This record gives sequence, structure tokens and C-alpha cells, in this order.
Amino acid sequence: MPANFIVEITPSAEADIGEIWDYISQDSPANTEAFVLALEEQIASPERFPERCSRIPENEILGTS
Repeated sequence: MPANFIVEITPSAEADIGEIWDYISQDSPANTEAFVLALEEQIASPERFPERCSRIPENEILGTS
């Protein structure tokens, strides 16, 4: 069984999502919420499917490989 991972969204990433929300809402308010919800679902997917994403090369340096 693969290891469990917890995905943490940094304040910087939260701010980026807010900017994406603002940008999309200018062109298509109806699609804004759907896009951001889909984005957040993809961000959280490694918690459920950790083998879906490759590990970053820095894992060895960070001791998380």
C-alpha cells in the first residue's frame, strides 16, 4: 500500500488561487467557481493517489524520497 501524504497549500499558493479567481471572473463569472473547485481537487489528489504524481528531484536533498 502506498504511503499517505498530506497536501498543504501555502499562503502564497492561496493568494495565487485568489488571483486566478479574480482573473477568470472578469471574463466568465459562471466558470470561475467550477474551475477553482476542479483545481483544488487536483491539488488534493496526491492525498488519495500518491503514485499519480512523480516525486521532485529535491526529495533526496530534503530526505523525503
